[in-house]
Amino acid sequence: MKHICCISVFLFGMVSTVTGKETTIHFDKPFYISGEYIFFTFFNADLPQDSIAAEVVILSDGNEVVSNFFVTVIAGTGKGYYKTRFGQPGGRLTVLGFVFVANDGSKHSLFRAQIDLLNDNQTVIDSSVLIAIDSSLTYDTLAGVLSGLEDSYYCMDSISLSINMNALSDSIRHLSVCVRSIEHYGTCPSLWTSKSKTSDHTLLFGVPIFGHRTVQEEVNVTSKLIFGCDARGFKFGIAQVNDNDDFFVRMPPYFGQRNIQFVDFLRRDMQITPVERVWTALESDAAEKEVDVLSQVREFGKRKYIYQFFNVVPQQINEIPLREEGRTAEPDYYLDITDIDLRGQIHTVFKEIITPLKFRRRKNDHYISRVIYESAGEKLYYKRSATFIINGFVTYDADFVAKLPIQEVKSVKIYSALDKVRKAFGPMGSGGIIDIEMVDPLYSPPSEVCVGNLQKYGFQLPFELPVRSFSLPNVPAISPLLYWDVMEDVGQNRGQTIQFKTGDNVGKYQILMLFVDAKDNRHIIQEEFSVVSKTMQ
Repeated sequence: MKHICCISVFLFGMVSTVTGKETTIHFDKPFYISGEYIFFTFFNADLPQDSIAAEVVILSDGNEVVSNFFVTVIAGTGKGYYKTRFGQPGGRLTVLGFVFVANDGSKHSLFRAQIDLLNDNQTVIDSSVLIAIDSSLTYDTLAGVLSGLEDSYYCMDSISLSINMNALSDSIRHLSVCVRSIEHYGTCPSLWTSKSKTSDHTLLFGVPIFGHRTVQEEVNVTSKLIFGCDARGFKFGIAQVNDNDDFFVRMPPYFGQRNIQFVDFLRRDMQITPVERVWTALESDAAEKEVDVLSQVREFGKRKYIYQFFNVVPQQINEIPLREEGRTAEPDYYLDITDIDLRGQIHTVFKEIITPLKFRRRKNDHYISRVIYESAGEKLYYKRSATFIINGFVTYDADFVAKLPIQEVKSVKIYSALDKVRKAFGPMGSGGIIDIEMVDPLYSPPSEVCVGNLQKYGFQLPFELPVRSFSLPNVPAISPLLYWDVMEDVGQNRGQTIQFKTGDNVGKYQILMLFVDAKDNRHIIQEEFSVVSKTMQ
């Protein structure tokens, strides 16, 4: 059973939300050791069927943000992961989830949970530690739902189990499954519940960006509109700047870290600074449970040594390359600069080749540019200079662009058609668009020639589910996590199965399954099996 955890980016929409209910959070383990992946999922029955965005913030026990990203929530279910670093300081992490109101960007708490991170390089004085648990968690324990499970298996056996959905009285809105080592992580359910505080508003599906604008030049203008631009994906958001020059821009969804550029109609020189948000970790008043971790930490050290010896990673995460849907259009002219046998500066190329882009040299060796477009059969120049995009950075400095070394430029795309640039590029289209790709994909223009921008991490890259313990030829399969999967809006589907291999670690394992039905009731399945070596039989 293979399916995809996939972030849809085809719609930048707003969907109706609901008053807050309880959110259930499921982690793949009750605690972690530095270097491991943290897999998680959450479910809130009141969230809509359509896609919305949830921001996940992970804080250290010192209130430092260690990770911050967005996930898509579909039919009330969100899922993601965080890769802890080897050597990352141990401590109690707080995991926060938020949703945002579409019209004003106000955030509402979706969940709060805590998870403990241990560091195998730090001295373990005692054999046990206290880990945070949710003592308020309530659920029903089910039996007779999982079929095909035997008491014991050999190492590297394949296991296929069927889920009897007929044993459940209501249709299932959410199902998450983990299979992990009892020796390493015990039988404590890695589940949390949290009261959400969403109100009856329309929620955002996109990336909210909060900033402050400082205009470098004084111009009397009544328009207070500002445009956020993901120039790499040709996506735009628009916002009204407040009287104090703060703004909130709704950006269409994008993956990973991006530089979001900011422009206005007058192309003024603006300094953009982020509006800092204060995050607060939960106070350590959660219930705690004492667990023996000395053997787990020692075993992790052995596993880490084996991973290093075989030059492999602890867990295989298959990120899925997806083409983002932006406001793209076919260029009116494309130049492969690497095929042009010229040296010098890029403006010389446009002397030799006829294109809609023209550079003109003024006094003091200064260049300006104009783009030609056609209207009613007549060729005209745009009154404004072109917008240049260099490796995703926006600049209006034609002189800087004209003097780029030819050998450092890979390609140039020219968008000049009047109707195309207006439709595809919105406020940036006036004057034409010149999209320049450099030979060095990491090249970025000097900040003084670029428009104001902010770096913002968007949606987490999609990844393939289920996650299984990897198995490579001649490499021991020794992960304590054998299986992790999340399914949303299962309904009464009677064909659900889980399939995985046992790995090379002998010992006892637990299957933990969380079901949340249409009435928001939580049901838990906990089953155990043993893995033995054939030499022990």
